[in-house]
Amino acid sequence: MTLDDSHEPEIEDSGIGASTLLCRSPTSEAEDNNISYFPLNKRIDVIGKKAQDLIERINHRRAMDQKVMSDFEDTLMKKVGETCQELKDHMFSKYEEHGAWSCGMEARLQELSEVLGRSSQLSVELQGACQTLVAINKGIQQTSEQ
Repeated sequence: MTLDDSHEPEIEDSGIGASTLLCRSPTSEAEDNNISYFPLNKRIDVIGKKAQDLIERINHRRAMDQKVMSDFEDTLMKKVGETCQELKDHMFSKYEEHGAWSCGMEARLQELSEVLGRSSQLSVELQGACQTLVAINKGIQQTSEQ
């Protein structure tokens, strides 16, 4: 006799104090007349053992799942750390590249500032020369009219 969901045990006595369990053999209908009696306590022990085995298997699978998750977490944390370090290295190399470019650009901007300053000074001097030429031109025109 095996524990099978399709062959439920039938209790011979409907009273609460039944001490034996009536089970039909699952082999064939011809053997339906072959009725076996098992003590109820033994049957409960068998079911209890099977339940305990199921619980142990579930607990074992849970432990395996926890180990898999722990290993996954460790691997993921390691990979995230490596990726962050690679990103930092790349970022610092870009800073260095732009730093050299930035220093060159700063020198060029300083030079441009100096050129614009000289240009501005020359523009002031040119305006002064223009005013002088305008005054000379007026002076020449006045002398030629006289």
